[in-house]
Amino acid sequence: MFIHELGHAAYCSYEGYEYTIGINAMGGYTACYGDIEDEFRYELIGGATSAIVAGIISLFVWRWKPLWIAVATIAILQFINMIVESMFTEQYMSNDSFIPSMFGLMMFLVLITMTTIVKRRERYAYNESY
Repeated sequence: MFIHELGHAAYCSYEGYEYTIGINAMGGYTACYGDIEDEFRYELIGGATSAIVAGIISLFVWRWKPLWIAVATIAILQFINMIVESMFTEQYMSNDSFIPSMFGLMMFLVLITMTTIVKRRERYAYNESY
């Protein structure tokens, strides 16, 4: 979450504005004190930053399956978040949005799917060795 907000803050700083990063009940937020020229890019960069970082980390932890599943799940969800946040900005930013609840459900489903895939591959690899 913090890396996601650092992505927004970096773009805000790139545009020459001050920013603050905070945490509330809905998660993290970045307040940029200025008029961002390209809102689409600003919204896109948060999810992109955290998806890239999580993707790189997953390359180093792939041998430790539970950790890899967790980090890969974060990478996938941040990629989805990047798309949703940049394409549906008004709905994403509204206080009565169902999107945060939807991300909780998606996290659960992606985590279950990733665990199932890893377990099936392990079972297949074990059966192939005999």
